[in-house]
Amino acid sequence: MADPEATEQEEARMRAVVVDECGPPDVMRIVDAAAPPVAAGELAIDVDFAGAGFVDTLFRSGALGLTTPFTPASRGV
Repeated sequence: MADPEATEQEEARMRAVVVDECGPPDVMRIVDAAAPPVAAGELAIDVDFAGAGFVDTLFRSGALGLTTPFTPASRGV
């Protein structure tokens, strides 16, 4: 029989904002993606809301030279 925890991890999905190219706000898109794997010694946290701050607008615009694609907003609740 399959390990239930392994099955849950393999099936974990999330919605994420992705920036594929730098530019105005409309370069951001919401995607349904596989949740990243959880390695030994790490844990997964369910995030109900994520917030973008001023620095995220700089990343999106290309002002800070972040490599695309990326997911902005490192803060969550």
